[in-house]
Formats: sequence, structure tokens, C-alpha cells
Amino acid sequence: MRRIYLACASFLIVALATLVFASKSSAQQADEIQKYLNARIAEYQPQIESVETQYLKDYGHYWQGLSTHSEAAKPEYTAADKVQPITEVKVYPADSLNIKPSDQLAERSWSELFPTLVDKLAADLRIDVYDGPDGMGYVISLRYCVDGLCYLRSVNVGPESWRSTDWQVIKEVVTK
Repeated sequence: MRRIYLACASFLIVALATLVFASKSSAQQADEIQKYLNARIAEYQPQIESVETQYLKDYGHYWQGLSTHSEAAKPEYTAADKVQPITEVKVYPADSLNIKPSDQLAERSWSELFPTLVDKLAADLRIDVYDGPDGMGYVISLRYCVDGLCYLRSVNVGPESWRSTDWQVIKEVVTK
């Protein structure tokens, strides 16, 4: 009987040790996701720049795209992502592709301007536009959440370079 207890205890210790050491820390996971999403920004940016350049020529201003995901559908990486590398494109179905700014209801939507891009969103995507003293531009922002924290990175295209930010925590998600 004692051998059975010892065998069970040994098995539990090995199983727990495997879980602890196989699992990434939250910081490691966030770093891996951010590297993955940086590659996605590099992939998305040329297509966005091409569309925005043409839009500026056609309409005299850049196109503004509200968040592609509602709060309910925000991209949230799971605990499973902690034990395996993020190598495949993760897709989070966007549910806000046809929502437009209230002053631009006649403008085109994400689905119309970026039909191939919106099929493969790995994070919430948003494009903000500006017309400042130095000229017009826009900011591409990606957002995702993991382990109760949401992160944001912004890439400026235009004269106001201070609008670009590296990954930063933007809010803590309250979980029940």
C-alpha cells in the first residue's frame, strides 16, 4: 500500500513539475505574442499604406477605421498559448467591420477596403487619422489581451512621429 502512495506521489510531483516548467511566464507569453504581432503589423502595413494613399488621392483625406472587434470579441490569447509556441496565424473573428464613425457614414468599411486583410486579424485593428500643424497622417493600432492585461502598439504614418508607441499595457481586465 505504501508503494502505491509513493508511486502516486512521485507521479504527481513529476506532472506538476512538467506543468510548471513547460508553461511560460506571463512576461514571456506577452513577449512572444508581441513578436508575433509585430510581424503581423509588418505584413498589414504595406496594404494599409497602399489603400490610404489612394484614398487620400480620391477623397482629400485619409480613411478612419474604428476598432475591428467589439469589447465582447476582443482578441484574447489563452492559457494554451503558454505551453506551445505561437507560430500559426491566430484568427479572431472581427464583429465590427461595418461600423463607421458617426460623421463618416457614407465612407467605405473595413470589409470594402481590406477584404483580404480582415479575414486574418490576429489582433484588434484600428486606424485613427489626424490633420495637425505639420500635415495629415494616420496611426495604425493593434490591441490584444492576455492574462487579464490588454496591450496596445501604435504605428504612425505621417509627420507626427510621437504618435508611434511600442507595446504598452493599456488596461487591466477585471475577471470574475
